[in-house]
Amino acid sequence: MRRRALVSVLACAWLVSAGCSDDSGVKPDSRVDARKSDGATGDGPGVLSDGRPDGSTKDGPKSDKVFVGDGAGAAKWQSVVSGTSLTLNAIWGSDPNDVWAGGYSGALLHWDGSKWSTVNATTEDIYGLWGSAKNDVWAVGKNGLILRYDGTSWKASTSGTKDYLFDVWGSAKDDIWAVGEKGTILHYDGASWKASTSGVTSLLHGVWGSGRNDVWAVGQLGVATRYDGTQWKPWASFATNVNAIWGSAANDVWAVGADKSTYHFDGTTWGNKTASQPLWGVFGLGKEFWVIGDGGDVERLVGGAWVPESTGSTKALYGIWGSAANDLWVVGVQGEILRYH
Repeated sequence: MRRRALVSVLACAWLVSAGCSDDSGVKPDSRVDARKSDGATGDGPGVLSDGRPDGSTKDGPKSDKVFVGDGAGAAKWQSVVSGTSLTLNAIWGSDPNDVWAGGYSGALLHWDGSKWSTVNATTEDIYGLWGSAKNDVWAVGKNGLILRYDGTSWKASTSGTKDYLFDVWGSAKDDIWAVGEKGTILHYDGASWKASTSGVTSLLHGVWGSGRNDVWAVGQLGVATRYDGTQWKPWASFATNVNAIWGSAANDVWAVGADKSTYHFDGTTWGNKTASQPLWGVFGLGKEFWVIGDGGDVERLVGGAWVPESTGSTKALYGIWGSAANDLWVVGVQGEILRYH
């Protein structure tokens, strides 16, 4: 609790000095509380710094939103047996029959087209997953954890840091970025991971880019920094903690926040739209976008507005990925896995 109080005080002081109004105040960081466990137990009985139980005992707030529909065609959201009660933080796949999910205490699952199976690779918490191909998949997490899957097995990769890493993304197998606490940004050039100067010191939650020369990193206290192919440059901050970022192009980027905010970048400025729940993730396929969050919330962008979909879940959802608009996966607390299919 003391850490959250300190973050809140510092955020308020920063906002006052910047001349911001009261209604644009930065909220206390919630993503790091939800995704970063108190110890090696991951989903054990500990209490996170926001006062909520650690991992498996948190199933998200009940939702009072009105659902507008399930989406196009006969597809609908359904629960899929995961085989674990550990919180799952991230998901990524190379195709509909090759999907990976990762979470607390080294939870690592693989979908082969018919079922999820457990893979033993680490005991550290996993927070981010991304790959360039089915034989080139990366996982990042607690204490600077970086793992790489070569199509046969997962192997540790030297990160050079003990900082928690919360997300990973790349434009190619030799151009990969990982971000984490204290403004940590690492870059993989195809041979090794090297630290990159981010220009910020706040915890970074998400990373995404439109290409090698245009990459965004976002995080705590609304921080945003952008890479132009040469260096990272801090960008104007958001009004809340930003938990994830995704886009379809340099002028079509979405970021989501802990206070139900979604932010859209049109190539020049960031605009704001409101969703139904505090949000943890965003994902897109072409010009189609989805956001996910507390209370089993999944919302699709329809006509410029976020429209809730009926998932049948009340649990906090942290990761989303899909191979097509009618084949999406989301993961969350207590081993929750839902599929839109």
